[in-house]
Amino acid sequence: MANWWFLTPNIHNPARLLNVKTSAEVADHRLDTLKRSVKPKNVFSAQDGSDEPIDLLCSFEDDQTPVEGRLSETKFAEDGALYLEVNRLQSGRLLSSPKRVLAKLQNAGFEEVGLYFVFPNFRNPKIYLPFHHPKSVVWYLDNMIWQDSVLKARLFSGLRWLFSSKPDLLTWLFPYFVVTAVKKPSAQSEKFDLAKSLDRKYAGSWPALLHNGIDAGNRNVMFLFSEDEDVPKQVIKISSSVEMNHTTENEIQVKRKVMGKLKEQAKNIPAELETFEYFGLRGHVEGAAAGKLLTLVLSNARTSQEKKIEILREVAGWITEFDLQTTSRTVDWSEELIEQYLTPKFEQYSSIFGESQSVTLLFDKCLAAARELIGSQFPLTHVHHDFAPWNIYYDNGELTVIDWEFDRDVRDDHAGFPLFDLLYFVTYWHHMVGKLYSAELEQEGFKKMFLSPASNIFSVTAEEVIEAYLLRMEIDPRFKPILMVYLWLEQTVYQHKRRAKLNLVDPADLKKGNRVVKFFDTLAQEADILFPD
Repeated sequence: MANWWFLTPNIHNPARLLNVKTSAEVADHRLDTLKRSVKPKNVFSAQDGSDEPIDLLCSFEDDQTPVEGRLSETKFAEDGALYLEVNRLQSGRLLSSPKRVLAKLQNAGFEEVGLYFVFPNFRNPKIYLPFHHPKSVVWYLDNMIWQDSVLKARLFSGLRWLFSSKPDLLTWLFPYFVVTAVKKPSAQSEKFDLAKSLDRKYAGSWPALLHNGIDAGNRNVMFLFSEDEDVPKQVIKISSSVEMNHTTENEIQVKRKVMGKLKEQAKNIPAELETFEYFGLRGHVEGAAAGKLLTLVLSNARTSQEKKIEILREVAGWITEFDLQTTSRTVDWSEELIEQYLTPKFEQYSSIFGESQSVTLLFDKCLAAARELIGSQFPLTHVHHDFAPWNIYYDNGELTVIDWEFDRDVRDDHAGFPLFDLLYFVTYWHHMVGKLYSAELEQEGFKKMFLSPASNIFSVTAEEVIEAYLLRMEIDPRFKPILMVYLWLEQTVYQHKRRAKLNLVDPADLKKGNRVVKFFDTLAQEADILFPD
């Protein structure tokens, strides 16, 4: 869930919030992040009837009291603020348009600070879009919504035109919206409170707050739109809690280290503009990437097969050059490296998921193949670990690679195995171009791509770029199946630990929800094909 309170006004002060009033007890879980990060002194429910001046009133969608009644019964501090959710699908609220709600707030002596459309709903909000910047909605349609069929592509072209030419219609097409307001505006009031922690050159920007999937467990992302721009020029990334500050700090440090090693490719990584702290949360501002997410380009029904293959070759070439430039050292493959990298991951997998005959056979064959290569030259490179289409923007042949967070317990120099990022990218590139959108189709496609003879132009091209990578990096091709096993073993263990940290693991089925374990299981089931005698 996105940290909604980042959008609230007038809560940034050294004393922190003193008093917060919430509209309903059923919404108390919505206050968890606020309590954990801002640490208000008191949190009252609407039924408490306290005479304490309120610094922030949170009226959530389940509040049955009309907004004018809620405001009249609440005693606000001089610069008290309001966060108001409106769900027009609820009984009696269909006509509660933003215009009518704002009129009621003005009559009650409040001045609007922000107005945001919420999608898809308040229980699982993925994005807050600023109403006063309708171009942000057009940007969202262009950059966040899949158009994987001709019908969808035509539909969103129509919506794009509609929002561009008739923005007032937005008020009727979005049933969920949020209003933020203040009782007495001051010279220090901003469009959103977080702006006070940033350089003044960002003042006046409208933020679009994005919930970034499972990454929201680590941080939230905000795109900044200036009044005269169609696309965001800056992106704010901020930790979701103090406990997750290390992930933000990791990304800052990793980007600096990587960019220091690169030449021409440094331009393909978002520039760092500013670092800051907000209520103890670490954040940074970076340049927004140009173009569209590669997931949308590859899945778009209008992208030709030839273009999808061209993109694979372009990305594979980029990864090859990147790995050449970030190679920390080339070593002799040894038993020590096997014990440092492979054996611990095998042991971790067994301790988490238990042993099976197929997994044991895979481990034995992989270790035997690894020992046959002792003495071979082996480069150690920087590994992104999530080099996938959803972390790459594409703009007329230019790539921008984002999310350099390095959440791994490895060496300080971040040295890792080569081919990791390319195999990872090829896997998800194939899912996009093959429209493999279910777990079953992904697993079947993975098997056809890597464990069957090349059967179509996609698998043939994938094999070609992998072979070209190994040749350019001067890696013995016999390392390929070993690196394949290591990739999905490492990813399976990491995903489990991450999900456990976020309390998402089902004790009754440890593999449930782990989106990569199926790939490792497929390798185990086909160990004889992967490592033929």
